[in-house]
Amino acid sequence: MSRLKRISFCVWAAFCMISYAHAQLTTATVSGTVTDASAAGVPNAALTLENLSRGVTRTAVSGVDGRFSFDFVAVGTYRLIASQSGFNNVIRSPLELSAGQVLDLPIQLEVQQQTQSVDVSAEAALLDTTTAE
Repeated sequence: MSRLKRISFCVWAAFCMISYAHAQLTTATVSGTVTDASAAGVPNAALTLENLSRGVTRTAVSGVDGRFSFDFVAVGTYRLIASQSGFNNVIRSPLELSAGQVLDLPIQLEVQQQTQSVDVSAEAALLDTTTAE
C-alpha cells in the first residue's frame, strides 16, 4: 500500500471516529449536594427531576454526604424538586439541559418553621351564693 493511501485511510478513519464520538453526546448529567444551613450534607433527601415538555420524571435519593446524580438525562427543560422531612422543599426551574452538559447544582434546604398553638378554655363553675352548696 502506498504511503498516500495509508495517510488517506488514517485521515478517513479519524474523521469517522470523531463524527461517531460526537454523535454519542445526546444526554446530560445533573448532580449536586443537598446541604442544610450549616453546610452539612443532608442524607436521604428525595430528589425528583421532571421533564417539563414530556412529563417524564426520574427520582433519586441523596447519599450519606448529601450527594446526588442523575446520569444520561435527555436534552430538554427540567424542574428539580428536593425534599426532606423537617425542611422546606426546594424547586429549581427551569433547567435547560443541552447535549454533553454536566450541571452541578448545590441545593440548600431551610428548616421548616413549625407553629404550635394551644387553645385553653375554662368555664367557671356556677356558684349559688344563696346557699352553702
